[in-house]
Amino acid sequence: MAPSTTTVIKCPSCAAPVRFAEGEEQTRCEACNVVVVRNDVAAQKGAAPFRGSASEGGGSGGEVPRGAIAVLAVVLGLLVGLYGMREYKRRLAAKPRAPKPAPTAPVLDVPPVSSTTPAADAIAWEAEARAPVPVAADDDEVEDVLGFFRAWDGRSAWISYAGVFRGKDLSPAWRSEPLDPWILRRGEGVVPTAVVVGKHAVLADTGDTLRVYNVATGERESTFKLGGDVLELCKAPEPAERVWIRVDGVHDTLLDVSTAKPAHSARPSWCPVPAGLPPAGAIDAGKAADAGAAMRTWVACHDEFQNRFAHAACFAPDGAPKAGGFAPHYVLRDDKWSVAIGTKDNDTSLPMAIAYGKDGALAWQKALAADESSATPTKGIEGPPRLAELVSGALYVVYDKVYFDQRLTVLDAQSGVRRWDVAIPGSLARVGGREGRGQAQAIVVSPQRVYVARSGGTLDVYEQKDGKLAGSVGARQP
Repeated sequence: MAPSTTTVIKCPSCAAPVRFAEGEEQTRCEACNVVVVRNDVAAQKGAAPFRGSASEGGGSGGEVPRGAIAVLAVVLGLLVGLYGMREYKRRLAAKPRAPKPAPTAPVLDVPPVSSTTPAADAIAWEAEARAPVPVAADDDEVEDVLGFFRAWDGRSAWISYAGVFRGKDLSPAWRSEPLDPWILRRGEGVVPTAVVVGKHAVLADTGDTLRVYNVATGERESTFKLGGDVLELCKAPEPAERVWIRVDGVHDTLLDVSTAKPAHSARPSWCPVPAGLPPAGAIDAGKAADAGAAMRTWVACHDEFQNRFAHAACFAPDGAPKAGGFAPHYVLRDDKWSVAIGTKDNDTSLPMAIAYGKDGALAWQKALAADESSATPTKGIEGPPRLAELVSGALYVVYDKVYFDQRLTVLDAQSGVRRWDVAIPGSLARVGGREGRGQAQAIVVSPQRVYVARSGGTLDVYEQKDGKLAGSVGARQP
């Protein structure tokens, strides 16, 4: 057998020796993996001495095989993906997360009635307390106001306090420590009460605790346990710093505020039964089921007047004019005038007032609702107004109008001339009278201002001279 002939040529791609067996026209370079064609065969075919392609697993002129490209692409994709994931995690960790909102807790049995969570600094004025009390807590010429209110704790509850608000802008000056949480017990005739004696604020919540504060600083000066609920506070004429305290079920007490010394005492002469009420012995017990029921009726009326409420059911005033179809429901008195509040007893029963002097002579009579001749239906609602005060020769009345907000009107006690008449915004009666800012619940008059407490937790402050609204404490817009 003749030996086979081997042909060796240089690889045109890498110059490595390439061996061809006898009869072999092409082979693969072991150095660069390029397919090489023998020179003589390539010359016969007019082709290059080698060829290479990705499909053949080779390349030429520095080309990268397709398999390598695919591997390189996968590797680069993994690297990019890992970098992107790392960068996402870094940015996520650096981004501040918003805190989860606190759960909304329901508000039960406390004003104002609302379907939304109050703001963190929300304040609700205690409309049924025997307050506000105008005070001079600072050195400016604008009177400040002391009273009871509730503040939202920012979570789930209204907390009861007493405190002073500055007259200039009605901002809070100071507040007491939290008071009795059961601060409203009107069913038992017990409501928060406050009086100012000199530079001292004497406060009684609905328990048996009496507290005395410095009216300017809010510093608590003394505390007393009286053994029963406080029903009434009555301060002595200045300059004496004494307060008489009616205590339910135990001895009534006289407190010397300057020395912080209490002592048992009957009602003093300088603390009379409020004007406008008959003496206890004048009630006709025969009209009641028993004498005890009659006395409870008198006490209820007494407490209502203390709280600036006037109810037609309390008593029929003696000596009030009844001529001309006028039906009196209650009488307000000062040192010069008596004003009977009632209705024109005919088909309309519109609210009216009749004033008469100490001698019983009629001074004037007037319908309380203004603008009766207007084309708009603004006539007064039937029935006597339950909120009125006679102070320093002027009659202050809150009355209702058809389809409109309540109004506050001021009449001169001598002539009956109307000084001013303004709307009480957001007081239109709705379901329960609790929508908007609420209906008027109490009125307090001072030489500078007129204060109207509202059922929705608002205290509106009007200027005495023209009825302009100076501002509100605990304002909650409708």
